[in-house]
Amino acid sequence: MVGRARELAAFDGFLDCLARGESCAVVLEGESGVGKSTLVTEVVERARARRMRSLQGAGDKMLATPFLPWAPVFAQLIAGEAERRGTTPREALLAVVGEAHREHAGLMSAVVDLDLPEHAGLPGSMRPPEPSSPAR
Repeated sequence: MVGRARELAAFDGFLDCLARGESCAVVLEGESGVGKSTLVTEVVERARARRMRSLQGAGDKMLATPFLPWAPVFAQLIAGEAERRGTTPREALLAVVGEAHREHAGLMSAVVDLDLPEHAGLPGSMRPPEPSSPAR
C-alpha cells in the first residue's frame, strides 16, 4: 500500500491495544475516492492475520440516520451469536438480552426481524429491514 505508512502504523497501534485487551475506537473519514475503503481492507486483513474479529459499518451522507453505521455491526454480532448457538437471530438476541431487558429487545428490530406483533400487517417497506447476511 503506497503512501499510507503513517496511517497503517497508527492502525497497527490500535490493533496492539486491542490485543492487550484495551478498548479503542477509530473514526475514518475523508472525501470520496481518497482510499478509505482500501485502507480499511488492509487493516481488516492485518486484524485477521492476528486472529481478531472485524465488524464494519458505514454511514451515508445522503441519509440523516445517526445510527445507520451501527446497524450492520449489530446484525453481524447477532448473526454470529445465532450461528454459535444454532438458533435464529431472533432467539439469539432474546437469549442475550435476557428476561430483565426483554422489553427493550424491540429496539433491535431495525437490525433483526424479530417477528413482533406490532409489525404484522405493515407493508414491506415499513417493516424493519432484513439483515444483509442472516445466520442459518
